[in-house]
Amino acid sequence: MIEYYRIAGIKIKLTGVALPERGSLQPFKCEHFEKPDTAITLVSKPANIKTEYSYSDRGINWAKLDGGSRYFCFFIEEDTIISDAVVSPDWSGIEVYFNPGVANKEYFMKPTMEALFYNICLLHDCIPLHSAAVDWRGSGILFSAPSGTGKSTQADLWVANFGAEYINGDRPLLKLGGDELYICGTAWSGSAEIYKNVCVPLAALVFLEQYPENRIYPLDPAGALKRILPRCFLPYNDREMMFLAMDIIDAIVSRAACWRLQCTPDIGAAELVKKCITENRNFKK
Repeated sequence: MIEYYRIAGIKIKLTGVALPERGSLQPFKCEHFEKPDTAITLVSKPANIKTEYSYSDRGINWAKLDGGSRYFCFFIEEDTIISDAVVSPDWSGIEVYFNPGVANKEYFMKPTMEALFYNICLLHDCIPLHSAAVDWRGSGILFSAPSGTGKSTQADLWVANFGAEYINGDRPLLKLGGDELYICGTAWSGSAEIYKNVCVPLAALVFLEQYPENRIYPLDPAGALKRILPRCFLPYNDREMMFLAMDIIDAIVSRAACWRLQCTPDIGAAELVKKCITENRNFKK
C-alpha cells in the first residue's frame, strides 16, 4: 500500500504492506507525486540494530550510525520497544520497524511519526511550536504559553467572537517563506485533537501570562527568543539538527510581530490583541 501526504508543503510518501492507524493524517492526503521529500517504509519486524544510545527522553532513544544514518528507538515502557527507525543522512529515506509482538498500531502517529516529522520539518524551514493557532481573515495568530496558562481559552475567544477558525489546537508549525512567515497546520495537536490542512501568513505571535488585568507589550527579538525557546520542540540530541532549528528560530523572532500578553480569560484580552494586530503595519486587512 502506498499513500502520499503534503504537510506544510513537505511531500511524504508512506509505504507498507498494512499501514497502521493514521487518522489525523487524512486531511493532509494528496495525489501521487514523483519526488517525495521523504519516503517512509513501514516494516513489521524489529530493526535489530546493535548500538549504544546517545540520548534518552520521553521514551525515545537516539544514536548516530556509521555512514551518517540516524537511529531512533521508541518505547512504551522502559524495556518494551514499540518501533525503531533508521533514517538516511539527508532524511530522504526512513525505514520504520514495528515490533510485531506489541499492539503497536495506536502508537504509529504518536510518538513514532510525530518525532520523525519534527525533525524532517527543520530541513524545510519549519519548526513546531507548542501553541494554539487560529486563522482570522486569512492571517494567522499564535497563542503560546506553558500548558494550563490559557492559550486555548484565548484562541476560543477569537473563534467565538471574531469568526476566527482553528488551525491547530496545540502543535502548529511556523514556516519561513522568503520574507514571509506562515502558520501551517499539522497532523499532531496534543490532547486538543484540533488540526486543519491550511497555511496562512503570520500576523502575530502572542506569549501569554495569567494576570488580574489585561496588558500587552511588544517584544524585541531578545525578549521573544527567551519566550519561544521553551515552547519549541527541539532536537537536543542532534547537534546538526539543533543548528538548523536555531537558525529558523532566529529568523522568526527577527521578522515576527511578537507580543507579551498579561491577561484574564475574558473578551477584554482578545479585544486588546485585536487592536494591536489591526494597528500593526504587517497585518493584511
